[in-house]
Amino acid sequence: MYSCRAIIFDRKKILTGNKLKLFTDKLGKIEAYYKFNIKNINLDKLNLVKVNLKSYKDKIYLQNYIVENYFFKIRDNYEKAIIAMYLIELLDKTMDFDLPESKIFNMFISFLNFLSNEENQSKIFVNLIKFINYYFFFLGYGNLIENYKENYEKDISNVSFDEIIKLNEYIEKIFNIELNSLKINK
Repeated sequence: MYSCRAIIFDRKKILTGNKLKLFTDKLGKIEAYYKFNIKNINLDKLNLVKVNLKSYKDKIYLQNYIVENYFFKIRDNYEKAIIAMYLIELLDKTMDFDLPESKIFNMFISFLNFLSNEENQSKIFVNLIKFINYYFFFLGYGNLIENYKENYEKDISNVSFDEIIKLNEYIEKIFNIELNSLKINK
């Protein structure tokens, strides 16, 4: 039995219940299954939950959970919700399964708490770039911002949503992935 904190990255219905994609502090990114007899009204993308998990026949099953934070202030603000969904998508597409990293988890929770409480948009964008830079540095890709500035001759001290979009395009080229959360019409 594992007891850990997790952010819900995704939830899908399956024939016997639901399948969650979780980013946990102790197990990394995992898939956990739970049957229909567990109420799932509180299990939604972006929720911070404390979960008890059980491993059985090479699968992980959710035994029970408590929601620690719904991040209502993020959900109620369109731009903050986009940033949070973008980070979930970024972490999901660049992180392998079963790679436990509590430092990244704690940094992500700290950023979500910051995002929830901060109202200054430029501070949010600057800290978003700092989070992304530290995350990629931690993964071994070096200083992403320095490489970005060298390749695109950009000054990131004046951060705007357009600069975040351009940085996202740079990240997509590096990882050969497509991140759709920021591709919206403002």
